[in-house]
Amino acid sequence: MPKTLTRLLAALLLASGVTAFAQDSTPAAAPAGGDGALAEENAALKARLAELEELEALFAELEQRNRELETELSTIKKVSANALALQEQNEILIKENRILQSEVDVLTATRDQLSNDNTRKWFLYGAVAVFLGALLAVFIPQLRPRKRFSEWG
Repeated sequence: MPKTLTRLLAALLLASGVTAFAQDSTPAAAPAGGDGALAEENAALKARLAELEELEALFAELEQRNRELETELSTIKKVSANALALQEQNEILIKENRILQSEVDVLTATRDQLSNDNTRKWFLYGAVAVFLGALLAVFIPQLRPRKRFSEWG
């Protein structure tokens, strides 16, 4: 038996009034004679020993269950700590997502504005080209000298 369990058993026996229990779990030497009181004490000690053996088995079972529960508790603590870290990381990512979405909106508006400006610029270039073409169509024929055919000539 483990040392602490032996001490526990000895304390229980002392509390119940049994004084003939040695530390090495060997019964104390009985005085000679077949006294009925000794037989009763022996039967009580045997019953007490059976009870203590049951308690010892229960104690071992409870120790095993305690180790299992401690392992489970440490696993739960790790998981819950990880869940809290994941929640915090999720909130940070949501904030970053909102910031990036607003940047995308600003850049989209800027692109649309530049596209509209570019379209207006090309319309202006087209209008200038048409105007210059009309001017050239008017002035180029006047730059050539005309031959005058005179019938009198």
